[in-house]
Amino acid sequence: MNRVQVVVRVRPVLPHEDVEHVAVSCSPEADKVQVMLPDKSITNKQQLPGASRSGAKSYSFDACLPGKTTQAELFETCGMHELVEAALDGYAVTIFAFGQTGSGKTHTMIGPRLSRMVDSGNSAHSKPGTQQQQHQQHQQQQEQQQQQQQKQYSEADDGLLPRCLDVAFKSIQERTEKSEFVVTASCLELYNEIVTDLLGPDRTRQCQVRQDAQGGFKVDGLTEAPCKSAAAALRAISRALQYRHTRAHAMNEYSSRSHCLMTFNFASKGRLEEGGDKGVRRYGKLVL
Repeated sequence: MNRVQVVVRVRPVLPHEDVEHVAVSCSPEADKVQVMLPDKSITNKQQLPGASRSGAKSYSFDACLPGKTTQAELFETCGMHELVEAALDGYAVTIFAFGQTGSGKTHTMIGPRLSRMVDSGNSAHSKPGTQQQQHQQHQQQQEQQQQQQQKQYSEADDGLLPRCLDVAFKSIQERTEKSEFVVTASCLELYNEIVTDLLGPDRTRQCQVRQDAQGGFKVDGLTEAPCKSAAAALRAISRALQYRHTRAHAMNEYSSRSHCLMTFNFASKGRLEEGGDKGVRRYGKLVL
């Protein structure tokens, strides 16, 4: 596997959009994406199969996935299982989603079930009352919302993050005879050039980004929540994402207005007994 892979995912055509004149299409080989440019003319030989008008340019990537691609197919195409295993082996792995508003980044990264859990938390924060009342109302709404989402959405809708966590903790379970793991989660937001710890007790504090001894970068005082299971990790991230800056617009009711980094650190120590990794320590991380 290459160190850097670029995968393009084309979102489905929405009901209010012009189905007959789709501007972006993928090649049958799933390695090229074509963008229609009506103001330019080219020969038909330069168009991908299915192109209906002139002015098309094609671009090659590691993979190009059409709108009908499922979350499971995306996970498989991106080689996510291997990337998660690499993080557990001590490597630093990053999955980076980039695209314009409404292009499907949140759907791809976390999926509708976790998104709706975050939305329910946002609405709970706006209710009046004492802190204790707000906390109780918040917990009740979350439980009700989660029960509703379990019925409305299935695991097939889950995005990359919950799928990665599921693979990670299953693999950790399989490795327990050789190594013991400690997993922590952190979540930070970059909004208007200000870094905020979304899991910290004080979300008004501006975090400082500094260079570490290895030449990389670190965020001073970033909260790391211990995670003993995939469910615990999801709860931590759901709690953090409720405090992201969002704003409604014509394409998305809960559009995020910031950059967000969700990091899972995997610290492992090999067991000294027979069959173990003889005390070897590894420190990997998975960043989304």
